[in-house]
This record gives sequence, structure tokens and C-alpha cells, in this order.
Amino acid sequence: IKSLYNHEYEESLHCTRRGLSAEDRLWLQMVANSISHFGHHYSISLPLADKNVQLPNNVSIARSRLNKLKVRLERDQQFASDYRTFMNEMIEKGIAEVVPKGSENRNDGRVWLLPHHAVYHPQKPDKIRVVFDCAAQFQGISLNDCLLQGPDQTNTLLDVLVRFRMERIAFIADIEGMFNQVYVHEADRDFLRFLWWQDGNISNEIQQFRMKVHIFGAKSSPSVAC
Repeated sequence: IKSLYNHEYEESLHCTRRGLSAEDRLWLQMVANSISHFGHHYSISLPLADKNVQLPNNVSIARSRLNKLKVRLERDQQFASDYRTFMNEMIEKGIAEVVPKGSENRNDGRVWLLPHHAVYHPQKPDKIRVVFDCAAQFQGISLNDCLLQGPDQTNTLLDVLVRFRMERIAFIADIEGMFNQVYVHEADRDFLRFLWWQDGNISNEIQQFRMKVHIFGAKSSPSVAC
């Protein structure tokens, strides 16, 4: 029975991973068909459940959330400084860009504006991360609703602990900005727009930016990065 099971199914009786669902297989096919190189990085399209999806214009909720953020930035100078530094670094590193001139008012259902907020690392109180709210809904839909999550490709704790028995020395490593190491095809970047002030100064005019990479907050990013 064990031999038959292991022959018929991808996951063996000794495997702790779950089998692939039909949605997972679709995700794998989409990623395989879209993967390419962007400089020294990989570029993968957003795994949209419906490649012809049409989204409503949600600029109103993005502006509302930005106005609420502005109140906190005005009240907390340290928070404002940390937030501004993080956003400026994203733009300087080329993982975010100003929306190209002439396309700011694009309204063909292929644009989505992401509200954003910041969180501090619980063990590093001076380290801030800006999170894009891909779960924010407008007219009953969010960007996460349109994305395929993809298979869980992370190793289970049991698998990691068992492999520690294999050799005498084990290595661990951390990838800085893991999700941001994978770029998004240019055709999909307008789904990742956000509002921010010119030069990070809340006294300046509001501009539209867009992410060039897969982002922290999108439910598809963990699988894409793995």
C-alpha cells in the first residue's frame, strides 16, 4: 500500500508538505510562463486569477487614507522622519517610481491605488517598514481578492530540524528585502500604484508612484519570492 501511494501521489507518506491544489497548479503555470530576467533580478507578472480583470477607480479611498496618515505625520515628528526616509530609499533604490507622465489619469480598469501605513519592528524599535494594504476594499473588492496566493513553498519546522541531523555544520542566512528582490512586469505595475508627496514633504503636491517589485502585503508575494 505504501509503495502504491508513493507511486501515485507526488507527496510521499514521509513528506510533510501538502499536495498542490488546482489553483496552485494554475499559479505555477502562470509564473513559469512569465518569468524573465530584469538586470540581476527575476521579473514575474502579478499572478492574477483573471488576467482580464477590471477594477474600479479607488483613488478616493487612497486619498482618504493618505489624509489620515498626514495627521499622524504632523503629530509625530520622529515617525514622519522614519517614514520619509523609508519612502525616499525605495525611490532612490529604484524599487518604486513616479508614474510616467501622461498616464496619471489612466482609467481602463487596470489601475489600483494602494493605501499604506508603517509598522515598527518589535525587537528593533528604530526600524520601520511601510506596508501596502492590499486587503483594503473598495466597492467590495481588493487587490488581494484578484491575486492567486500560490503554493506554500516554505520549509516546515520539522523538515528544517531533521536536516540539522544530516551534517556537522549548519548555515542560516537572511535575504534583505526578500519580496523586493523580485520585479513585476511593467504591464502590471499600475496595479501597484500609491500616493505620496513630492520629495516626501507633506507641504508639496501629492504624486502618484508605483512599485516596480512584488510587495510586502500582497498575498502572492511569499510564493513568488520563494
